[in-house]
Amino acid sequence: MVEYYCKKCNYKTTHKAHYDRHCLSKKHIKKTNYQSKITYYKCSKCKYKTTRKDCFKKHMKKHDSKYISFDQFRDFQLEMMKKQEKKEKKMMDHQINIIEKIVKKNDTTTNNITNNQTVYNYIVNNIKPSTNIHNELEKPLTTEEIDYISSNPPLEGIYFFINNRFLKDKSDNEKILVCCDVARNKYYYFGKDNKWHLDMKLKYFFHQVHDKLSSIYIKPIEFDTIEYDKKNFLLQVKKQIDGYDGLNKTLKDKPTQLLNKMKTVTLINK
Repeated sequence: MVEYYCKKCNYKTTHKAHYDRHCLSKKHIKKTNYQSKITYYKCSKCKYKTTRKDCFKKHMKKHDSKYISFDQFRDFQLEMMKKQEKKEKKMMDHQINIIEKIVKKNDTTTNNITNNQTVYNYIVNNIKPSTNIHNELEKPLTTEEIDYISSNPPLEGIYFFINNRFLKDKSDNEKILVCCDVARNKYYYFGKDNKWHLDMKLKYFFHQVHDKLSSIYIKPIEFDTIEYDKKNFLLQVKKQIDGYDGLNKTLKDKPTQLLNKMKTVTLINK
């Protein structure tokens, strides 16, 4: 193994690159008067100089990251100004868009309020029924109604009851249930106070109908050994339970189908 040794500095190494680097060090130059023989790397932007190329490159990177020319600074500022203007324009357009939506919504709301008031005024001034939903609900269930509701699917049975009592054979001036907005299921009913009442999706009306018809299904069944055997008795109980469940589903849980059947009969066009 070759050993490189500097007598002046008492430095030794087995690597030639390390020895060459040592010969360019300040300590070696000072002791050997090697000044005139070496090459310096000088920085054009400051007073820095070095004999080591790697150190010079490292130094120049600092200048590249910290110092820019006037033209570079001007271009950078112009670019930032354009970005800021673009950002401000985007924000302004967004605000204008929001304002336009609010104005449009307010106009729509105002129009809806005006239209609703117009429809309500038309109903009040032109439809004057001689009865109301409460009077019709207080009437006892007929044998025909009970038999039809008991022997048909809940949707058909309930619609038969509602149509028979509140809608059938009633002229436009005698209607006690009217639909004035199909899309929103907006209804009015004529109450016992002789006034029209708003009933969205007929929730109040359906609740009253539910209470009226539930008596068909909520009644005790006595086991009569003459009339029933055990199997038929259980089938009768199951039919009663299924009927009540269908009543709940049709009038409370999922009344959409029933509402759709009633729209054409109750719709009012002023």
